[in-house]
Amino acid sequence: PRRIALDGVIDGSPRVGFTSKDQLDRTIAKIERFSDYLSVENALLTVLSKTFQDVTDKKEKWYGTDYRVRKIPPAVLDSWKSPPSPKKLQIDFPPPNPFIPNEAGLSVRNPAAKTINAFERTFESRLTPLVPPRIIRDDGPGGRWTVYFKEDDRFGLPKAFLVMHLLTRDVFSSPKNA
Repeated sequence: PRRIALDGVIDGSPRVGFTSKDQLDRTIAKIERFSDYLSVENALLTVLSKTFQDVTDKKEKWYGTDYRVRKIPPAVLDSWKSPPSPKKLQIDFPPPNPFIPNEAGLSVRNPAAKTINAFERTFESRLTPLVPPRIIRDDGPGGRWTVYFKEDDRFGLPKAFLVMHLLTRDVFSSPKNA
């Protein structure tokens, strides 16, 4: 994925857009080829636990770590190939987020601010504070979210940051559930 993301990038910095439709189409084709390799047949499952101490049959060469390798049973592979629907698992996907920017809908509503040399600014204009981001969701002190929004009125580039953790008790209940 890193090679796909950096295709055509000269200085090594992450790409923030595509220079042409051809570059976008090439990137999409590479991602589709890469995703073809993500299959049940190519899966490698690693489970770590102290409960496996007496059931290992091999020893790692450099550190002497005990381990065991075994094939995943065909019944398990078959169940992975045809998983139950998200509705049956009671997983629901959220509606589309209107605040996530996309390149097709990018337009600068306000003209880019003219950069003024600090020495050209008046004393009064330097005292004018920047407009802070506005809160678009606040669940309160005991809530989960406080979401801020500030429209980019200077550069016209979409930018979004998302940090997400999936928390479930099942993963940590036993090594088999992990």
